[in-house]
Amino acid sequence: MTMKDAVLEMIAEAKEATSHLKTYSQDELERIYTSAYHLYTQGNYPKATDLFIQLTLSDPYEIMYWKGLAGSYQMQSMWEPSLHAWALCSLLNEEDPESHFHAAECLFSDNQREEALKALSLAKKLCKEEDPLLAKINLLQELCLREVH
Repeated sequence: MTMKDAVLEMIAEAKEATSHLKTYSQDELERIYTSAYHLYTQGNYPKATDLFIQLTLSDPYEIMYWKGLAGSYQMQSMWEPSLHAWALCSLLNEEDPESHFHAAECLFSDNQREEALKALSLAKKLCKEEDPLLAKINLLQELCLREVH
């Protein structure tokens, strides 16, 4: 079983374990997401986190919810839960370099420079040639290398 299969199986098990929770219509999920997004953009990360948790429990296969949760944790300097959420994002969309980049930001902030460099390497491999994210990746790599050496 691959790591992705194991995580998807865990998500399915978690969804089954939480099946007794309130289920939301698509309209309700969109309203909750809009509220969570506005709370996030206003800097109210704890309340945004609560709503993004609700959303990920309601639809654990929706990457936008995991990105919101990961970002909310990251903005609160909660590195470990943010890394877990970014890891789920990367498993749900293996071609997205942003998940690896944001994980690298968390790792850098948590003084895990070697691990940050690994995440940046993955992000760089997934970037297209003209991707504007490359400039950010290169800058963070440079900062990591300064700290490592």
